Amino acid sequence: MAAVDPSERFTCMRKDGPTDTRFHVPGGELLYSSQRDARFPYLYKVSTHTLMHKPEFLTTILVHVVDTSVDACIEHAKFANTLSVPLGPNILMKKYGNCFFLDKI
Repeated sequence: MAAVDPSERFTCMRKDGPTDTRFHVPGGELLYSSQRDARFPYLYKVSTHTLMHKPEFLTTILVHVVDTSVDACIEHAKFANTLSVPLGPNILMKKYGNCFFLDKI
């Protein structure tokens, strides 16, 4: 069994970004993982941002766009309440070792 978070995955993220194009970041590089649950925000890496005041100090800028409608917030809250963080190493952590989910960052 592959390590997947959350363990009861709804659907995996799409290689071409969210189905709703309003949540795409033009000029951004999608940080894609085939095992990432699509209910998590899609992350984009960008080279610049209008709110960045000191570009010499930042090497990586990550952006995600969130649906802030009431219905979407309720669904996200329900999903967030199902997540947990283990307090210590568990069997899957020992099996797969230390690895980062998104290795492009």
